[in-house]
Amino acid sequence: MFQNHPPNKSYERLPANACSVGRALYFYLAYRACGPNSEALIDEIEEETEEIIETVFGFLADEFEVLEGTVAKNQTLGALLSPLAVPYEVIDRLAKNEAFDVRKIAYNKKFTVLSARDTAKPRYFIYEPNALEYVVFDLEEAIVYKEEKPVAYETREIGGSISSNLYVNMTALGGGPDLVDQFADLYGWVVDFQRLQKGDAFKVVYSEKVVDGQPVGIGEIQAAYFEHMGEPYHAIPFEQEGELNFFDAEGNSLKKAFLRDPLKYTRISSRYNLNRYHPVQKRYKPHLGTDYAAPTGTEIRSVGDGTVVEARFTSANGNYVKIKHNATYTTQYLHMSKFAAGMKPAPAYVRGRSSAM
Repeated sequence: MFQNHPPNKSYERLPANACSVGRALYFYLAYRACGPNSEALIDEIEEETEEIIETVFGFLADEFEVLEGTVAKNQTLGALLSPLAVPYEVIDRLAKNEAFDVRKIAYNKKFTVLSARDTAKPRYFIYEPNALEYVVFDLEEAIVYKEEKPVAYETREIGGSISSNLYVNMTALGGGPDLVDQFADLYGWVVDFQRLQKGDAFKVVYSEKVVDGQPVGIGEIQAAYFEHMGEPYHAIPFEQEGELNFFDAEGNSLKKAFLRDPLKYTRISSRYNLNRYHPVQKRYKPHLGTDYAAPTGTEIRSVGDGTVVEARFTSANGNYVKIKHNATYTTQYLHMSKFAAGMKPAPAYVRGRSSAM
């Protein structure tokens, strides 16, 4: 689907007496500039005549014809560029670039073609894989590079009470899943989100990412409050050595050495239990772990810094990862659908990094 944008009317023919009017205005301004308010006058003139330069993906808009469209089903880079009379050799070089895998060009994503006004020759093909990034295909130099759109951050605030669960009630107010995850991580060690009560209250101040006037995601939580079973829990921000941390009303840090849960906000299906009835073996035996219910593909996070000791498949554990955090603590992650990219024994781990899915 294409939309053709006609060129802007940048120029208009001046009337015949424009030159004489211009001279008179020049002498008038020169006269006034010598007066006591000359500096204020100059500032006023500069402010009024400030030129606004319009750009498209960083290129001067008045130098190009703009053609916009969306990718059709099964449309490849070659199918997109061939109608623009781009030589096959150029398409081949663009397809072999290392900056962006052209096989990831997806259905219904936006693209823009910039053609030079003087020659009408297509100069740039710009693909938007998401709301934050765009990929520039230089059709003349046969090079490809990625850019990020300018992001503005606006402060937002929402608050409400629990009538169903945190996810349902917070997203209903426009918070979004990412905000729920951040909120649950923030309070993970002081509130058990599996045991919330109706009437529990929350309030959160956060930054929202805005691109081209449209919200595209959540930034960071700036402050928060949660009331659970009548008990208030404050999250007060304080920046230390460039890192933002949160503290309660007594000055205790909400950040702990370990994350409470290896998954972002989800449901526990079976807790640690020394006398659990095994649903398959039909007998009572210790369950020395915690089971989580989540859709296939959900990221599983290491709960703390550490070193990967094992990452393999066994008949009892399926795909599993074992991470040693220190001389005392080791954690294991079992029954996963697959391993995260690059997952193997030995590399150091950062807290919260995805280990598998």
